[in-house]
Amino acid sequence: MIIWSIHELSFFNQLEKNKVIYPNKKKLTWKNEFLDSYYWLANQMEKKIDGRPHPTALPFWGWYQWKDEQTKCPDLRVRSHLQAGKRGVRLELEIPDDDVVLSDFMLWCDVLNRWYIADNLRDQNRFFSDTERMGMYDSWSKRLQTKAEKSWQKIFDISFHQRGIASPRYKKAIQATFWKICLNQVKDVKFFTARKPAF
Repeated sequence: MIIWSIHELSFFNQLEKNKVIYPNKKKLTWKNEFLDSYYWLANQMEKKIDGRPHPTALPFWGWYQWKDEQTKCPDLRVRSHLQAGKRGVRLELEIPDDDVVLSDFMLWCDVLNRWYIADNLRDQNRFFSDTERMGMYDSWSKRLQTKAEKSWQKIFDISFHQRGIASPRYKKAIQATFWKICLNQVKDVKFFTARKPAF
């Protein structure tokens, strides 16, 4: 399948030199409070595909469908891909289907925030009426935490669609995660400089 993945220019220079790159936790750009969610995803990936380079490896990220079915390739005019002023590359990669895990980006945000992904709006209202008096995830009972974590499997069901909860497939932003990037997978490279914020 075709995946687009955005990286700093230095990453691409290293890829040209080494021919293959595996994920390196030292190069993460997001804050540590999300680590539990990223490890949850990595552990789920390990059950779905082979190739995790070591037990604590976190995946590479890319886009199968950046905005929707009509806008699969990320628009480099958007200001959030890299830190403003950074030189970067958008790699178009062709990766075997068996080496990629697809997931619903908007539902992934629920995993990041440790929310419950409901089956429908009635289920959502019932769950959150139970938790409203208890606050956030860490103060939920073990039963409710387990129920929430089980609900996160929905991110991998790209066909899951419920009004008010998940968009139909053709409207979804679909992310792709994978364990390595090989130079021979690169089909196109677009160089860019990340734009400054509008304000």
